[in-house]
Amino acid sequence: MTRYDVLTEPLFDVRLPDEGQDTYTLPQILHALWTRDITSFEGLRAHQRQAWHCVLAQLGALCFERGGLSEDPAHPEAWRDALLTLSDGVREAYCLVVEDVSKPALFQTPLPEGSLKSAKYKDPYLSPDELDMLVTSKNHDVKQSKIQDADAQHWIFALVTLQTMEGFMGRGNYGIVRMNGGFGSRPLVGYTAKMGWGARFVRDVDVLRDARARLLKSAPGYSRSGSALLWMLPWDGGKESGLELKECDPFFIEICRRLRMVQEHGELACWRANTGAYRIAAPKDLNGRTRDVWTPTGVEKALTLSGNGFDYKMMQEIMLGQTYQHPESMLVGLRAAGGMHFVAECLVRGQGKTEGLHHRALFVPKHISGSLGIPGERQRLAKLSRERVESADTGRLKVLYPALYRLIAAGREMSVDSDKLSKWRKGFEEQVDACFFPMLWSDFELPEGEARLRWASEIMRIARAQLEDAITSVPLPTSSRLRAVAVAESTFNARCSGFLADHARDDTPEEPPRRPPALDDKGQASLL
Repeated sequence: MTRYDVLTEPLFDVRLPDEGQDTYTLPQILHALWTRDITSFEGLRAHQRQAWHCVLAQLGALCFERGGLSEDPAHPEAWRDALLTLSDGVREAYCLVVEDVSKPALFQTPLPEGSLKSAKYKDPYLSPDELDMLVTSKNHDVKQSKIQDADAQHWIFALVTLQTMEGFMGRGNYGIVRMNGGFGSRPLVGYTAKMGWGARFVRDVDVLRDARARLLKSAPGYSRSGSALLWMLPWDGGKESGLELKECDPFFIEICRRLRMVQEHGELACWRANTGAYRIAAPKDLNGRTRDVWTPTGVEKALTLSGNGFDYKMMQEIMLGQTYQHPESMLVGLRAAGGMHFVAECLVRGQGKTEGLHHRALFVPKHISGSLGIPGERQRLAKLSRERVESADTGRLKVLYPALYRLIAAGREMSVDSDKLSKWRKGFEEQVDACFFPMLWSDFELPEGEARLRWASEIMRIARAQLEDAITSVPLPTSSRLRAVAVAESTFNARCSGFLADHARDDTPEEPPRRPPALDDKGQASLL
């Protein structure tokens, strides 16, 4: 017996562009995203959006490339037929609950052992947010077991998120291959012409399809006919049971845990079993370099985002730096009519905790997005952005900090704990972050000297605002307050003048001095 078939049962609550609500099947979702739009998925939690988008895009691309879907699918049934083709006609692969454990269920592998007991499945999750990958150090961060009236869609979103985004969680609980190590994270970056579920879906399906031939030819090596829906394959969880990447399709949808949904007395629960190794048997030095179309990759490892998230420094490094190789999502179709949006998302994992859900959408105007595809223009923009990051650091360290030190020390020469500057460091970085890219875009077409001085002046404006805030808030003895403020302001003004003078210099190479004319023996200039 099977229950909750996403191909035929409308299980997903969606909100539509006309503000109406409806309940859709999975084929209806894919068709609506391709032809119209969906404003939101009502049962989806914030940290699950990235996983759901990636899975939908991968399914969409697989439907076209391996499911026989026509280039202009006319109705949801065409998507349903393509999805069934991907599962070789096995309908159970799209059902949340399948009593016959020898068959696959949605994001749940068949059990070679024949029963949950024989496979040592245990400790069922009774709520989808127990199953989910979100780890909080305190129950008041995000309440555990918050979903009291969970239905099938909540369990599906939790399954998708765990199976495609989770890392190492102790012995027997291994993570996905698309991240740098067990305590890494799976980031998503890429361009899109418009924000919204439909526009991003269409864009990323096109990105995946465009990249397919390149992914098949490049390391780590994939198979055109390899496994795509990894939950279709039986898995006993043994140490030698891992799949190799060369056995997988480039768009493979990953799983990392042995799970099985059951329904008893009308209540859903998810049973689990430990495994002896990762589902994907990747080389130890792979470090997440799977050519995931959304993940920036360095020479030795994929990007692992820190708790600082996508601040201006990280965004500059991803978009314009040289540390990371751009994923396919950043290489295809940058010349949109009205500019592009650069989207970056990541749930940052830590050891026994979550270090923040980070999301940033940055608008890139047309004149900039066009320049990104021209090597010379891109190099010029990269140089300008790199210099601006360095200037901001110099302004903070060489101008603001010395003035703050003198203020906190009440004008005396004494050591000051740098932790006492954290409030103004944070304030400085937040204000720089807010204006970094808008000013970079607007100044790109200015003469180099003018652009440099404009940015230096803005850095000093931000630094001065932080100093003024400190002057009004730092507790100082009444007897030394005036002196402390005077010394701090004097220090700031002197260093600010030097900072601006350095940025006002003209770096244009001077013409070499002309040789003096040769003189004849009468002391007259020679015409030779």
